[in-house]
Amino acid sequence: MDFITSKIFKDGSVAHGFSIGPTTIEEAANESGIKNPFFIKHDQIHSDKIVLLSTINDKRSAVVKADAFISTTPGIICYIRTADCVPILLHDPVKKIVAAVHAGWKGTAQKITLKTIDYFVKELGSKPQDIRAAIGPAILGKCYEIGQDVADEFAANGIHLKEKDRVDTQELNRTQLAEAGVDKIEIARICTHCDDRFISFRRDKEDARRQVNFIALV
Repeated sequence: MDFITSKIFKDGSVAHGFSIGPTTIEEAANESGIKNPFFIKHDQIHSDKIVLLSTINDKRSAVVKADAFISTTPGIICYIRTADCVPILLHDPVKKIVAAVHAGWKGTAQKITLKTIDYFVKELGSKPQDIRAAIGPAILGKCYEIGQDVADEFAANGIHLKEKDRVDTQELNRTQLAEAGVDKIEIARICTHCDDRFISFRRDKEDARRQVNFIALV
């Protein structure tokens, strides 16, 4: 299995990757190089809910419903599955925190990425300037047509779209990171809809599997 990695995490204190094409978290964990990797099962619900995985007591039987997953414990893999939505991986090397954020259009409209940075700062003591962010492949604005109902949802949350019938969720999440004070950002400007190495729900419909995007402290 091939993964895209980010130079922004070059210090070697995390294992991470954005899978090229479909895979599972089990396969990603095996490829990660982490000794005794561990992951907690979850359901992504297209929300702004954030969970600190390190605080879950019954880790083996838990199924967590959320869209941003944070860890302060080495070996626990934060991961999300995507097939057009935006994957964001975060690392604070000072406080030793990692996170994986799933930002579909609903999560982007609800500002899940900005709220995750806010959680790092207010709950875990991070400074925005210490946080590093990698944004992975997703459907880009040229291919992401939306209806008026979706545009209205963004407007209701104070987000101005450059085009009324298209949305670039990658760029909007970059903007949220910058708004939160994060200035160390790397983006893989790859469109999952155009590049057939990747799974795209809009292109593949119900046949779509999922990419896995993960990060863990080592």
